[in-house]
Amino acid sequence: VVRNLRPDTAYMFLVRAQNSHGLSLPSQVTAQVRSRGGVHPKIKPTVPQFDIARVSEKLAGQIIEMKQPEVLRSTAIKVNWEVKRAQRFIEGFHIKYRMIASDQRTGSDRPKWTIETVDVPTATMYVLINLEEYTWYEIRVQPFYMTVEGQDSNPVRVRTFEAAPAAPPFDVRTELK
Repeated sequence: VVRNLRPDTAYMFLVRAQNSHGLSLPSQVTAQVRSRGGVHPKIKPTVPQFDIARVSEKLAGQIIEMKQPEVLRSTAIKVNWEVKRAQRFIEGFHIKYRMIASDQRTGSDRPKWTIETVDVPTATMYVLINLEEYTWYEIRVQPFYMTVEGQDSNPVRVRTFEAAPAAPPFDVRTELK
């Protein structure tokens, strides 16, 4: 039983066992589950109507601060952020991410951004799934209101875990010297 959840909020869960040897690998992340309360889950929360010029002014500058992401497994990363100001002018978020080589610092040969849209104005986390194993990612979050897009957050870099071997070792040899 998970207690003290926010009403009408989407959650995803995973399970890890713990004993004297440490933590186990995490389970698969569950499908999204919404807590009860608030508005009906099929109805998008209403966002007040604001003048677009005013929203553009309020969403100017960096208002989203990324926290260090949490790697959940070899193909999933939990992204966390904080809204520093102008919360009421946000309709949702674009989660932008792309693969980067570990030795790649700059350059135009980087892959294009993949974008996931979160249309919950109060969201502060999102789980990216179906990622590549043992791969570095650059992640940013961008607030939006209708057609107005705010400035991207600070970028964070994180690498997914290695995957477990698909098969046991074969052709193992020893040599005496």
